[in-house]
Amino acid sequence: MKRKSGITLVELIIAIFLLSIIAAVTFDFIFTNYRFYLLYSFKADENQNVRIAVEYLSKGITNAKEVKLIKKINNREFTAQEIVAEDKEGNYSQYVYLDDKKIYLLNGIIRCDTSSQHVVSGIKSFEIKDKGRGLYTITVNGKEYSQSTNIFKGK
Repeated sequence: MKRKSGITLVELIIAIFLLSIIAAVTFDFIFTNYRFYLLYSFKADENQNVRIAVEYLSKGITNAKEVKLIKKINNREFTAQEIVAEDKEGNYSQYVYLDDKKIYLLNGIIRCDTSSQHVVSGIKSFEIKDKGRGLYTITVNGKEYSQSTNIFKGK
């Protein structure tokens, strides 16, 4: 009796089954790592944006000749010792003037001046407190991250 060389159908089915198990485990590993990568890269971007916003506001206040914290109530502007600019669907009622440039929050983006120049995005709110004698506290909040700093504005 002469035996033919080659593989049988059963051997082929077992090989395909084993390869599919290895492929499924490999793809699951790859996609799980990709999801974690996306999650943490978004968090890192938000953290970076909060730091950029704090630095921008700190440098702006430090270098400005005049700082005005403004609250707008019933279409009237009031100078304040503290402002909290929150992202409220296009309504910015609290903002800061650094010299003649208006800094405000609109649609999650800190913007500069009336031409709405984009400074940094992904911001939920920012707060500036005038502690007196040139000392200011700046707090910037993202969705998950927050950063606060005290700065001194020299004369």
